[in-house]
Amino acid sequence: MSENKVYSQNSSGIFQCLVNILKNDGVIAIPTDTIYGLACLATSSTAVDKIYRIKGRDFKKPIAICVSSVDEVGKWGYVYNSDIINDLLPGGITVILKRRPELNSSLNPHINSVGIRVPDYDFVLKLCQMLDGIPLALTSANRSNYPNSVAIDGFKEIWGNIDAIVDGGLLPKSVPSTMVDISGEVTFYISREGREPEKTRRVLSEKYNMKESFR
Repeated sequence: MSENKVYSQNSSGIFQCLVNILKNDGVIAIPTDTIYGLACLATSSTAVDKIYRIKGRDFKKPIAICVSSVDEVGKWGYVYNSDIINDLLPGGITVILKRRPELNSSLNPHINSVGIRVPDYDFVLKLCQMLDGIPLALTSANRSNYPNSVAIDGFKEIWGNIDAIVDGGLLPKSVPSTMVDISGEVTFYISREGREPEKTRRVLSEKYNMKESFR
């Protein structure tokens, strides 16, 4: 990949440029409130397939989606208590919910749940707002089982397969989101501890009297 595919997140016209790439089945790398991520339109089965191949990711491993606001979470996953969602998001938590049929069936096929993020990061939220309600598929910008990246040089070996890279500088965090399954009404399960695990447990256990499950 040539260096002219690397953009500052403050570049003029950056959002429209990225939207055009995404709507043409492209894959982009973007900074988030946790680590750098690879993103594409969740509605584009072609682009989702590209992400798996870029990362060398097991096709059986699901990819989360990212939306622009807490209000959009219920469009793609069944929310039985919106207060919980509002207490957990936005921020460094991925909530796992039972998926709605409106979600692209080629995204995480044969899995009846979906992880949904609302990052606390203005750049990502604005990008999502420009996608007319289409969620992003979002995963870490690295090869599978390689370290997470807090700078774009951390995933330089896959630059050649990415359509655009947004340089947000060195990110302050190197920890991915905490993933918590709240698809049940009385229990929760943390499948990955990352950002804010203590907040997750406190909110769910103390405020909503949910029991933590250990699988």
